[in-house]
Amino acid sequence: MIEVDKICDRWVRACNRMDEVWVPTQMNKEAFVASGVNVRVRVVPLGIDTSQFRPTFLSMVAHDDFKFRFVASGYWQLRKRWDLLMIAFAEEFGEQKDVGLICKTVSEQGPEEVTSQVHSWVGHRIDDQVAIIEGGFPWWEYVGILRACHAFVLPTSGEGWGCPPVQALACGLPVIVTDCQGPGEVLRGEGGEPLPGVRFVAAELAPTGVQHEYYEGSNWWVPDVVDLRAAMREVYENYQEWGLAAQRGSEIVRELRSATSAARAVKEELTRIYREEC
Repeated sequence: MIEVDKICDRWVRACNRMDEVWVPTQMNKEAFVASGVNVRVRVVPLGIDTSQFRPTFLSMVAHDDFKFRFVASGYWQLRKRWDLLMIAFAEEFGEQKDVGLICKTVSEQGPEEVTSQVHSWVGHRIDDQVAIIEGGFPWWEYVGILRACHAFVLPTSGEGWGCPPVQALACGLPVIVTDCQGPGEVLRGEGGEPLPGVRFVAAELAPTGVQHEYYEGSNWWVPDVVDLRAAMREVYENYQEWGLAAQRGSEIVRELRSATSAARAVKEELTRIYREEC
């Protein structure tokens, strides 16, 4: 998979030495083909473990005074747009100390460097409203963190599939996420409508801000901070409605995006290959 709108030349050469290539979304297929992959490209979706990510899982005990908690989850890197999230949260909720932002992340940087980055974006305005939880945890602790919060938010600039927002919706949390490659596909129904409980954030395609071979010459999606603020405010102000919608969305996404459905898709592809070869 790739999180932007093209793949690098080295990937193209490697893919074209294969018999066929599997990618998790139609958007990824379009990116691979447009980049020059000329072997067969098939869409074979991923899935989540619905025995773990479910709305009935017990939440962790929250030792804070926040009446409402947003949670974000992702690697600490520019693509996840922690900068835009912090800015949007500070501007929208910096004066409401009963609203918190829980950031579950993994970083190659030290705690001081991460904190310094946050302060460079928003100063010290939200020091008492943001908790950064760094490191890898067993799945049950991660699910417990999700279930202890009210809504998931991730203004990402690109996802190959979108595992964290899918997991969050499966747990019954309203999801605020960029309308981009990955989430923009897997969190929609067959008719193209957002799944219940999903609020997409508008974004514009723009050159990536990362100097890396994988992203060279490619574009990603830059979310609109104004729309991000509006989305967070909307879910906060109308949480009862959004919470009920997310419960319906949980049922749907747990059926559509389960590991069982992904395994079924893999089995179908292997059966096809076997029949073609015979």
